[in-house]
Amino acid sequence: MKRFVALLIAFALGLCGVCAGAESPTALPGEASTGWRLSNDITVDLAAYQSLMETLCPDPILLQQAKKTGILLNAVDPSLILLDDGIQLDIDLKGKRGLSVGGVRSEDGITFASTLLPSYVITIPIQNIIAIVTAVVSMFLPARRPASEAAVDSAPPARETGTIAPASRLKPIVAKAVTSPVLDRLSKCVVTSEPEYGVFRANGSTYDVRQSCNISGPNLHGAWESFVDWAFENKGIISMAETANKAGLEITAENAKALMPENILPQFSATTYSHSLSDGSFTTATFTNADGSKVYADARVEITRDTATAVLRLPTKDLEANLAMRQGDELWFMLDLRGREPLFHGESNVTAETLNGRLDMPTMQSDASLALNQIDDALNGQLDINAGGTYVGVTFDSRPFDEAAGDGLILTADLYYGAGAAPLIHEVFTMEPASTLTLDYTNAHKTLVPITSLVTGAGGYLPGLLTDLLINGLGGLILTLNTTIPGVIQPPRLRR
Repeated sequence: MKRFVALLIAFALGLCGVCAGAESPTALPGEASTGWRLSNDITVDLAAYQSLMETLCPDPILLQQAKKTGILLNAVDPSLILLDDGIQLDIDLKGKRGLSVGGVRSEDGITFASTLLPSYVITIPIQNIIAIVTAVVSMFLPARRPASEAAVDSAPPARETGTIAPASRLKPIVAKAVTSPVLDRLSKCVVTSEPEYGVFRANGSTYDVRQSCNISGPNLHGAWESFVDWAFENKGIISMAETANKAGLEITAENAKALMPENILPQFSATTYSHSLSDGSFTTATFTNADGSKVYADARVEITRDTATAVLRLPTKDLEANLAMRQGDELWFMLDLRGREPLFHGESNVTAETLNGRLDMPTMQSDASLALNQIDDALNGQLDINAGGTYVGVTFDSRPFDEAAGDGLILTADLYYGAGAAPLIHEVFTMEPASTLTLDYTNAHKTLVPITSLVTGAGGYLPGLLTDLLINGLGGLILTLNTTIPGVIQPPRLRR
């Protein structure tokens, strides 16, 4: 009984949250309201689904459960009605009512009804709702104290004089940090030349401006040494190093400097060619070792008014990446990655109303393509994936439920697996305007039960309500299940 009452209380709290944000006047049960009905209909190709499960589930017990899941997906049609004064969940089985539960708000409180209780409705008066919410909140949040006590507690503790350094004492520290040798060395690492003007040929084109930029390894090494010297002037660093040295770790400034020897630091150099009176540029860049005998990476980037291309090579890793982009009536983008053999190739085209893309991974024997098309308020698309000889495809179409008013939504999706012509799963999601709940909340042939009577046991309602739940509610649901989808729900076996 406690679990049943707890479920009712949880549902009451959820309905309170829905109703609290309503903007329309409070409505009585049975009166028209405004809101949405959300429904989802799934159709499964059982023959194809069971064939797939036999491949994926070698265990016979798991296979049997998986097949039952497919049958349930094909039979169950859930829907949810959300109104500004109520909520209702329906689960239909092949068009027949299986289970419904919901509640509406009235001027006096909340009224619950369900097909699990054909002869009863349960009410919660407003004052009981407030008491329930207060009791639940008090379980998780501490009680608020008077404002006077809070003001006393929030007053900052008195501080001893001289514990905070005045701003004038902080300025020399900041100035010393900014003008430290580390920043001086770092500023010397990057050397940018003045622009040169003339006629320069590069990448098959002519430019009239050239400018270079260099970062030298020796200067980087000098910046690292300056940083180590600056760090080991800190008393905290010195104390930590002394503690570590007692453990035999030998952390010293000399050892820290040796972690980054000068001969392993790469040198960076780049040259940019451009036009002084028009758009367009071409840049080359390289990362090499200290003497330039070994190239770690090099890049070429060309930019015009409507296009951009780039090539990045990592010779030591046998990798090359090519990137291209073109802007016109549509945006075209390409990325190609190659090693000793092609690894990855992707292309896409984007316009105001369409998106098409393709992806190929030759080493994984996989490819994929995506297409999206939008016309007014409608959107449709298709995703195709081939992975190791296995095909998976998804098509979808989205449009307003009421195209004239632009209200609601109908989303249709199909999932294809393998070479079958028919979809493995067909799904239709609908969001349509709704104004009424279909559950019966009237008291003409139902017994009105206040929730306080269930909690206290007053009125003698509990035996009849439990009988109605077990015999008529659950019994009717099991009968409907076994009638619509026989064999999926097995009745419990009685021990002899």
